Amino acid sequence: MKKYNNKTLSKALNTSLSKWKRWGREFLPPDPNAGMQCGIAREYSMQEAFTVYLGGYLVGNLKYSIPETKTILGDILPWLDKRKMIPGNLVSDEKDWLINIMKGASGFAYKAKGVIEQKIIDQKENIYNEQYVLCLIPGKQSKDIDMLNIKVLHITNLIKSFTGMIG
Repeated sequence: MKKYNNKTLSKALNTSLSKWKRWGREFLPPDPNAGMQCGIAREYSMQEAFTVYLGGYLVGNLKYSIPETKTILGDILPWLDKRKMIPGNLVSDEKDWLINIMKGASGFAYKAKGVIEQKIIDQKENIYNEQYVLCLIPGKQSKDIDMLNIKVLHITNLIKSFTGMIG
């Protein structure tokens, strides 16, 4: 299994080295083989690198806090893993997946939409017919969702972007 180091990943993913290291410390458990005191650099599996990348995306692009991001990762990573959608364990899926991240006072709720097919009905009016599957992602489901504050994570594009940059 191929391993990646901080410098290689930060360069490939266009992220500063210090930011990448900080995200690695935040979103992964401590590395038993590496640490700041022992002088051994952390090495990442493809799955670990994707976890850090996804966490960084949630913080940097969708503007979630570190604790919120840890909660979201804890909720959606098992769902992605079950569907073999995590790089390093990736199985091709014909669907284009988007995850609605909905925040409430007592936690988060998630809806994953997998687009199966999209056909244009009226080109002049830009009207499409879309066929999709909808999944509720298990987590601490909040009943008091702020419907004006839903963020969309286009997970299929993020996975493609990550695997394209890592090579």
